[in-house]
Amino acid sequence: KIDQCDAQSLSNLVWAFATAVLQPGTLITAISQCSLAKLHTFDPQELANTVWALTRLLAVDRPLCDAISAAAMAGLEGFASQNLTNTAWAFASLGFRSKALMEAISQAALKTCGQMIPQE
Repeated sequence: KIDQCDAQSLSNLVWAFATAVLQPGTLITAISQCSLAKLHTFDPQELANTVWALTRLLAVDRPLCDAISAAAMAGLEGFASQNLTNTAWAFASLGFRSKALMEAISQAALKTCGQMIPQE
């Protein structure tokens, strides 16, 4: 039934496992594959939550990370400051390196840094 999940459901599912720090086993592969196919429907919060969850689970899925990175760069203007900082933190913590993504996030963050709270 995972193919019936929308972007929010997929993001929430992987986030729930990460919050509980429970390894979803083969489900993570199914979530990743389904997310990859539907990534174009993810909003900034769903992108940020998904990569944060992958980081918590230490689940390095290079194709999904590459796709999330590309989707994030294409839509950074819609990211709230918390989405920017969570995305940057998650990718860095996961060991995913993308100079282009980090530069794009940095530029976007500079535009909103005056409104950021200490957590961000």
